[in-house]
Amino acid sequence: MNQTKYILYWMQAAQRSSCNAALNKAIALANEGQLPLLIVFCLDDQVPDATRRHYHFMLEGLYELAQSLDRESLKLYLAICQATTLIPRLAQEAAALVTDRGYLRWQREARQQIYLEIGDLPYYEVETEPVIPILKASSKEEYAAATIRPKLCKLLSEHLIWPKREKLQISVSVDSHLQDMAKFGSFRELWIWVLERTQVEPDPGPVQSFRGGYSQAIKHLDSFISLNLERYHLKRGDPSLGIESGLSPYLHFGQISALEVTLRVLDQSGIPAAQLPGMIRNKADWEGLPAAVAAFCEELIIRRELSFNFCYHNPDYDSYLCLPAWARASLEKHEPDKRPLHYSLDRLVAAATNDVYWNAAQREMLETGKMHNYMRMYWGKKVLEWAPDPETAYYWLLWMNNRFELDGRDPNGYAGLAWCFGKHDRPWVERPIFGSIRYMNAAGLKRKFDMEAYVAKWMKNS
Repeated sequence: MNQTKYILYWMQAAQRSSCNAALNKAIALANEGQLPLLIVFCLDDQVPDATRRHYHFMLEGLYELAQSLDRESLKLYLAICQATTLIPRLAQEAAALVTDRGYLRWQREARQQIYLEIGDLPYYEVETEPVIPILKASSKEEYAAATIRPKLCKLLSEHLIWPKREKLQISVSVDSHLQDMAKFGSFRELWIWVLERTQVEPDPGPVQSFRGGYSQAIKHLDSFISLNLERYHLKRGDPSLGIESGLSPYLHFGQISALEVTLRVLDQSGIPAAQLPGMIRNKADWEGLPAAVAAFCEELIIRRELSFNFCYHNPDYDSYLCLPAWARASLEKHEPDKRPLHYSLDRLVAAATNDVYWNAAQREMLETGKMHNYMRMYWGKKVLEWAPDPETAYYWLLWMNNRFELDGRDPNGYAGLAWCFGKHDRPWVERPIFGSIRYMNAAGLKRKFDMEAYVAKWMKNS
């Protein structure tokens, strides 16, 4: 091996500087060895199901991150290539390689290939996305939130700590095959440069509703805490109110961490971190702000980390085969049942069904890259009712979710879609088409929420 020149940090899942344990580890190693730190992001235009919508949002965040790191004498270098091609080559002159952990198949395969190619070079794969490291929480696939919740709550307090980061002592300079992202004069300049060198799927294009970047995530979070958090436990299911945090795209691209979101919510609510596990375990015992915080952190930590557990331990996480045996048996038993309506995938994409609530949810997704959580459940259940068979419904939904949602191709998305078909749930009363899968209908939406307001918001131009 050549004389080592730097510590190499391959950034992938955690696209941020704040609360980034992988970056912290890389800086610590660099300082310990009195070496510079080389931070590289590989932009691969062949990521499964990624479109111009996703790349635009991601690059907005990376451009802002590069400016922020530059002010700390840290450089973020961009290369347009597959990481499996570049990282082993850069590793030849590195004293160690640091990266973040991935949970999806393509992420894990890339890390495994790189690990095998770098030989005996010290390799650190650091957990950055869950609050609690996934294998520390559970060594097996959990059946439901009820089984993983006590395990997470038992460990939660020790992990609710603001991480500390050293100041890098020695900066790095590299040859011209890597692009210093901070040197682009504007995001537009960067975006044009990337488009000229890639073959990113152009449709769907960027959205106006969400801009990428850590500062934007903080704006969403601060707005949510000040305006909507206090009623979250009571009103989060109402799609007409729009009181969700709007953080899922930022969490998906690692532009903000769930740990930082949790700590900021606790700090601004005046709730000690030590109280949170008990609040989550006993949500029904609380009222007011503590009840709201417990409900929010249940979704942010318990449900989200259940999805990491699902994708990590279940090799079929993106397949109809991931469903529990009871769910598949029940759906297949009712596969011959007559469907009252049939729609093609093209008709669904165009939001052209006879269900105005479903159409409104589809329009919200097409226009903003995000759909209200409650409506996403309804959205999935209705396609099960309209598609030729359950397996076709599953793959249609998966394709639409991954293509149009900014937080598509995410463990949360895979778990949420599978939930519509019985995953992480239990059998319910048997009925036509759905079998024992939990049922939802338009009458239930209308009874609970102001659906006319929701429809008016998203169908105004149709």
